[in-house]
Amino acid sequence: MSKTNKIIQYGLYLILFLPLFFTNFTFFPWHYGKTVIFQIVVEILVIAYLWQILSFPRKRESSGQGVGFFQKLNWLDWSIIAFLAILIITAFTGVNPANSFWGNQARANGIFTWLHFGAFYFLLINFLSFDRVESFKISYRLYVAVAAIVGSIVSLTALLPGILPAGWQSLAGGGIIGNRAFLAGYLILVLGLIIYSFFLASHKWQKILWLAGFVLALTALVQTGIRGAILGVGAGILSSIVILIFVLPGKKLKISLAALLFIFAAGFFIVRRSPSFTERFPLAYALTNFSYTSGTGETRLMAWQEALQGLRDKPVLGWGWGNYEIIFNKYFNPQFLKYSFAETVWDKPHNWVLEIADSAGLVGAISYLAIFATALYYLFRKCHSERSPVKRDEVEESISGLETTQRVILSATLIAYFVQDLFLFETTNGLILWFLILALISIQSKLSLQPMVVKENQKEHKAIKKIIRYSLFFVLCFSLIRFNYVPLKYSYYMRQAERSRDFNNWAVNAGRALSAPAPLVFENAIFLAQQLTQFDKAGAINNMDEEQKSVALSLVSVLENAAKKYPDNLSFLVWAGQSYLVLGEKLDSKYFIEAERVLLLAHEVSPQKQEVLFTLVRVYFSKKDFVRALKISQEAVAVAPDIGISHWFLGLAQIVGGDRPKGLESIEKAVKLGHGLTADQKLYILDLYALERNYSKVIEEYNKLLESNPENVNWLIKLAAIYAESGDKGAALETTRRAVGLFPPLKAEAEKFIKQYKLLEK
Repeated sequence: MSKTNKIIQYGLYLILFLPLFFTNFTFFPWHYGKTVIFQIVVEILVIAYLWQILSFPRKRESSGQGVGFFQKLNWLDWSIIAFLAILIITAFTGVNPANSFWGNQARANGIFTWLHFGAFYFLLINFLSFDRVESFKISYRLYVAVAAIVGSIVSLTALLPGILPAGWQSLAGGGIIGNRAFLAGYLILVLGLIIYSFFLASHKWQKILWLAGFVLALTALVQTGIRGAILGVGAGILSSIVILIFVLPGKKLKISLAALLFIFAAGFFIVRRSPSFTERFPLAYALTNFSYTSGTGETRLMAWQEALQGLRDKPVLGWGWGNYEIIFNKYFNPQFLKYSFAETVWDKPHNWVLEIADSAGLVGAISYLAIFATALYYLFRKCHSERSPVKRDEVEESISGLETTQRVILSATLIAYFVQDLFLFETTNGLILWFLILALISIQSKLSLQPMVVKENQKEHKAIKKIIRYSLFFVLCFSLIRFNYVPLKYSYYMRQAERSRDFNNWAVNAGRALSAPAPLVFENAIFLAQQLTQFDKAGAINNMDEEQKSVALSLVSVLENAAKKYPDNLSFLVWAGQSYLVLGEKLDSKYFIEAERVLLLAHEVSPQKQEVLFTLVRVYFSKKDFVRALKISQEAVAVAPDIGISHWFLGLAQIVGGDRPKGLESIEKAVKLGHGLTADQKLYILDLYALERNYSKVIEEYNKLLESNPENVNWLIKLAAIYAESGDKGAALETTRRAVGLFPPLKAEAEKFIKQYKLLEK
């Protein structure tokens, strides 16, 4: 076996281990770093493959010597090529070609990455083998087994997160994958490969180990509580039963399977409709209650509605890959704020088919669905053509039992994964296994085909081949540096900025991250602006020195340039406004004018986005322009009258504008609508009630506060003062003594207070 063959084999195996990678030195360490590593490995393998093609004679013998067979592409291969081609075309016809092609660190799935997955797929169909004689290829059995074993280890990290280093553990409950939702989707494919390996196993001990891995992965999946993934598993099980009913012989067996299908369906509805059962087994309720009228179910439904609106606007070629955020903000539904501010920012509709339709139009969605349709077709068509020169016995020996059971497993796995994708989106971990399964199907469909022999040229053109080989080496070096090392370098600076607890240290790393090339610098600027505002809220920014000022000004400059280049992207304008607001508070009030300017532009892009309106209110407060603050606050209420926080801002605007009674009335309405107040906000409001001489309200609220923290001396002092002002001398005296009992140094001040209000006199 040649060295290049070894490189390709080892590289393909390495890719299977990427889900276990954690790049602590990068931004989004659970998936961005491993995606870049995936790209690096694939690029090396492609160059190695092309290098080897050029290193051997052009003739390809059927003995298996050389690079591999150049077989004719089947419809599954062509459907993948067509899908990738459509993504490229629609990226350049979309609203932000750079973002579409290169993607971002947060999601790490731009078209550049998709092209690497396409290359990975075509490497697999050339180097995975169902034949035992081609030593330069990889046994499909072993490759699938390794993928399943890696998945079992991933499951273990989710069930026992303590085995991971402290910095690797995720609060999102996904083990080494990070996010539990991404873990659940990945584990669907792992379960399919484990079952597939179980039926290929020839020894009892192997089957026992695969059963253990299956239990491990299934337990981890159920523990995630991700209903979309669990629904996908259910769909996979039911579809496998339905398929078996049609493909297996024998009426009795068909009737038995039909009865099993009925039992599954009846059990689902019984569990769903039985309050007593679900009370005893809350997990059963969680797994069967798929509601779209509450919680994230309703927000996803709203996100899908916006996705459909975006599709109506650009039905043929879409908006370009990865641009759903623009659709979301253009057609923003103010009701998202009812759930939280976090729900007002969506860059994906959490429905993979809708995301593709928005990105690449109906053309792209149809091409994607064609991949599934073609894969299922090849799974169930007759693989032995009457015209095939290969004898049936030879084919059956080569595929080693890949019969109905294995076909059903692969089809059920694809269906289960497709269903869960209707509630989420793709990530690197899942795509590795998804393309592996498609490659298995493609290879199997070609078992009856002869290798295509390429005619040997009379002249080898060795000099030309040498030039091409070294050109390929140059291309590889350039790509590794420019498209992989450079993003990793600036992702490292972003990671350091993210982990900074000191504003000085943050400014140093932020400045380095802002020197990244476009479009990476634009994404960096958004996250750095978020971090800047977090430092401001934490009170960590006092007086900016020249270096910190320079970094902050560079930050808003990058955001403004990005906004000019991509005026439909609301994020650049919003975070430029937020950053200018910080600069206005810390450096010079002139930056409030700049904040107002960019936020008004943001308001034009998304008129109903409350985040923009609330930030504008803050700007007008800072400028002491209370008239405009009131106007914008009223606009926010008009956008969605049933959302409490809008009334909170309206109340503040009314109070600072001089209409305290109306302001308190608006704040009361905000609280009734569910807007929660912090302790400091409650104290501020209570002071206002005290100014209005609404002593009963103040006393009631202070007593509620003291129930949660009865030893808070400051609250007791304020409550004593309110009692005294209201004329309740007895309660004032008792509360004062209670405060002194908790903090004796108050005794002198307490005696003055008692004398001032004559609390001992009857």
